[in-house]
Amino acid sequence: MLITPPNVLPRTLRSGRYEISNMLTKRKFSEGKLISSFVKFNFPNSVSAIAHGDDIEGGVFSAYSSHMRSETLNYAELQYSGLDFREECKDDKGNLKLSDFKSIIEIMKKRAVSQSEEQALAMIESNGSKGMKDTKQLSWKKFESRVLAVCLYLLEKKNLKSGDYVILNYPMCEEFIICCYACWLAGYKVIPLPPIDSEPKLIDEDCGAFVRIVKQFKL
Repeated sequence: MLITPPNVLPRTLRSGRYEISNMLTKRKFSEGKLISSFVKFNFPNSVSAIAHGDDIEGGVFSAYSSHMRSETLNYAELQYSGLDFREECKDDKGNLKLSDFKSIIEIMKKRAVSQSEEQALAMIESNGSKGMKDTKQLSWKKFESRVLAVCLYLLEKKNLKSGDYVILNYPMCEEFIICCYACWLAGYKVIPLPPIDSEPKLIDEDCGAFVRIVKQFKL
């Protein structure tokens, strides 16, 4: 368990409000740059305290294991989860009612016209002790232009048609986002995959997963 001081977790603007960014939080944690006020390991009353090997055949979902969890967590507070359904979604900055658009492509086209010089995309990189900084900023006009260029290139490929599956084998970068939009604009169905890991211990696993996806979607 890691507890941070107030307003430490990085946030991004979504649906007109700032929400915690899971990706940026994970990145800062992995880099050891997430400020914390309390850290604790090895909780005695957690599910992991169930003895290993007592029910080898039944596993963690057996009646025995379920009973152990029930007794261990008997005094824990109940947790509730649910979905946040919204009939209306509004972008206060651009004064756009996003729920009126049929797709993310329509929103891109609208922003390229009405907010052409505003920032559409920025990659976030580490700035040493100063934290994170935005780099490679693109306006909506430039972003749309690059998306259209990639889309035109894809449409010239005679062996691809609307509704086909395509694999985007990219790391999380500017080119990946642009290619995603270009594929959606062309009517393709995107399967995002990270590049195959060069680590010898992981390359067999990544290659196997890649081949299974190719076979499953007949690519």
